[in-house]
Amino acid sequence: MLFGSLYYIDLRNIGNTSSNSTWLDAFFFSVQTMGTIGYGYYYPRSVYLNSVVTFHCWFSIVVNAILTGLIITKIQRPARLRYTIEFSKVAVINNRISSFTMDNKDWCPTGEYKSGTNVFAFRIFNLRKRLLCMPDLRLYLLHKNHQHNYLITEMDYDINQQVGRPRADNMSKPHLQIPWTVTHKIDELSPLYRKTISDMIEEQFELICVLDGVDELTSLNFQCRWSYLPSEIKWHHDFVPMLGRNEKGEFVANYHNLSLTKSTAEIDHDFPTED
Repeated sequence: MLFGSLYYIDLRNIGNTSSNSTWLDAFFFSVQTMGTIGYGYYYPRSVYLNSVVTFHCWFSIVVNAILTGLIITKIQRPARLRYTIEFSKVAVINNRISSFTMDNKDWCPTGEYKSGTNVFAFRIFNLRKRLLCMPDLRLYLLHKNHQHNYLITEMDYDINQQVGRPRADNMSKPHLQIPWTVTHKIDELSPLYRKTISDMIEEQFELICVLDGVDELTSLNFQCRWSYLPSEIKWHHDFVPMLGRNEKGEFVANYHNLSLTKSTAEIDHDFPTED
C-alpha cells in the first residue's frame, strides 16, 4: 500500500494505464513488483517510477530475508528444548556418595574415590532420545555475606569418576544418554563447609545449575537453569537408583525415580554391611 501510493503519484507513466485507472492499478503494480511476478502488463516509463521500483526491489529482498529468518526461528523454537531437560525436584546431602580424596595438593593430584565426606548432589535427565552435543555445566552458589552483599561463588563438581588423568584439566560433562548425578564435595574448600540449614536460610543460599548444549538434530544452542533452596535439600538422604535392566535384558532408566529419595538409615537397613 505504501509503494502503491508512491506509484499513484505518477500513475500516467505506468504502462497500460489510462485516464480511468485508479489507485488500485498502482497497488497491483506494487504487488507485482514486490512479488517479482512479471506479467508484463504494467511497467514504469519515467525516471521517478524507475527509481521507486529500484528501491522497492531492494526493500522486498530485505523484508523477505528477515521474514524467512523469523519464521524458521519460530518453527524450530530452540527455547522449548530446555523443557526436555529435567532436574530432580530436590537435592540431597549425605556421606554415602563417593567423592575424590587427594593424596597431595600438587598440580596433578592423585588420590581415590571414597565415601565418608558429606556431598551435595542432585540429578539431571534428558527426556529426548537425541544426544546433547557439546554440553557445558556450571554450578553456582548465590548467598549473602556478613556485609549483606550478595555474592556468586562458582563451585566445582563431579559427574564421572575421572580416573587416570589430572582432574585439574576440566570438569565432567554429561555426554551419555543416561541420568546424571552431579556431586559437590563439602570439604574445607567448599562454601557449604560446616553450614547448617539455619546458616543456609540466614545467608539466603540458592544453589544454581546452568546447563548449556547443542541439539543434535537442529544444531541449535539452548540453555536451561535450575536452582535449589535450603528447603529443597534433604539431609542424610540418598537418591533411589534409576538405572536397571528389564525382563529382556535391555538397559533402561526409570524416570519416575528422578526425585525419589530414601534416608540413609533406610538404605543401610536394606543393604547391611559386613560390620
